[in-house]
Amino acid sequence: MNSVDVQKLLDIARSTTFFPNAVASVCTFWEDVLSSTPEFWTTLVFFLDSKPTGTKEVKKYLSWSRELPIDVFMTRRADLCHSPWMAEILETPWVRDNMNCLMPHIHWCRTLHVDVTINISLPILPSHIRSSSTCLRTISFMSDIGLAVWETDEGKHSFFAEPIVDRSERGSAFAFEPRLKILSIDGRNLQQAIAEGKSWLLELDGLEELTIFHYAPLAMSRETCASETSFDTHKCDECRLDLYATLEGIESFPLLINLKFDAVHFDISPADHKETTFDLSFVGNLTFEDMAPEIIQEIFRICSLEDEGDLASLTFTHCPRLHQVKLPDIAATSLCLLRLEEDVDLEPILASWHGTELSICGCASLSDALLQLLGTDKAPELNGDDDENDEESDDGPIFLCHGMNSLDIHSLGPPQYSVAALRKMIEARGCMVDYSDDSWRQNLEFGPAIMRLNVTGQVPELSTDDRAWFRSRILRFSWGEE
Repeated sequence: MNSVDVQKLLDIARSTTFFPNAVASVCTFWEDVLSSTPEFWTTLVFFLDSKPTGTKEVKKYLSWSRELPIDVFMTRRADLCHSPWMAEILETPWVRDNMNCLMPHIHWCRTLHVDVTINISLPILPSHIRSSSTCLRTISFMSDIGLAVWETDEGKHSFFAEPIVDRSERGSAFAFEPRLKILSIDGRNLQQAIAEGKSWLLELDGLEELTIFHYAPLAMSRETCASETSFDTHKCDECRLDLYATLEGIESFPLLINLKFDAVHFDISPADHKETTFDLSFVGNLTFEDMAPEIIQEIFRICSLEDEGDLASLTFTHCPRLHQVKLPDIAATSLCLLRLEEDVDLEPILASWHGTELSICGCASLSDALLQLLGTDKAPELNGDDDENDEESDDGPIFLCHGMNSLDIHSLGPPQYSVAALRKMIEARGCMVDYSDDSWRQNLEFGPAIMRLNVTGQVPELSTDDRAWFRSRILRFSWGEE
């Protein structure tokens, strides 16, 4: 059974006109009519916001599906979300109650999606449940805030909890054995699964997409936390999430295509592990979001990430001090830099990349200076005074990101670059193209000339002459269009 597009279904299910729920709620007549057709109740939405779906309704909707494969979504509507601290109090018991209602129906559940405000409201995945779970293809957990607290007053963790169903009497429970294609798992669940040796995590032979998110234990005091603005990281053997054990598990997922690390504080010990210990060359799309440079550095050091096919895409989102990472030469076709802070220097990152498609979105350091770097011939700098190298440089200029032929720019605020600088960069990289030749479009090769330029978000004003100039030199050009 195929996995579903979680985000697409979520967008539909959150609507006030979502069928059949909206019609069934009109009156008992329509409820009776619709409840008699189980095919209407295969996508089930239970809200966890200020207008939650009650336990009675949850049980009712589940029963109406009559053992057809179901996709279950526990979610919130943006305009009805609670404040974080209120959400922690309310969402946790709602999730627990919903999960208890779901357990008798889990053997025909193919999608389980739970998104909450704080990660500690997420259910803990078990070792055993009361019925088979072999239909599950997608487990998608999400949270807005990652919170894992070591209570310094009492000297204990406050984020470990019992799984929903894991204490059935011997002989009455099934092993939790989902055949997942998609898994989005919080660090707390992953840490417990690794620490307790839960077999389900090690047997995901068909997994194609993995996201690990939100794990950074902090030391807090209940007496002083309200007045403090920063907290120390907490480390101990009980809660440590070992990077190497995690990568060893990932290495056993041969069909994995998409891999994402999001705000996870792994425990690392570089001195104890050799370079390229782990083979992740099968991964096609790799994403880092809110990850510390030390962790990113260690992942690149100990993992072999590229094979003959190379990475299709590499994405860095809001990663602090990313320029401090000594990246290896990366041949990923696409490089995406998203929401990087102003103090992140993009040049060393770009210098390590040898692909064709560059996307820069919401990066404060995108400026005329960076565009100038992209349009500056580096051949003289590389060749020096060597006569032999001077002869080789006659083949043409060498640019930063030399193979790049596609550029996406998206500004979230007022743009820090100018049309003039962008135009100059395009002109410099296209210096080997004879635009007076009517057939120039058929003669373009991979880089350095830009064949595609897409500029969106808040953009500089573009004159009619500039627009005509860009269109005369770029195959696919768009400006100011989302």
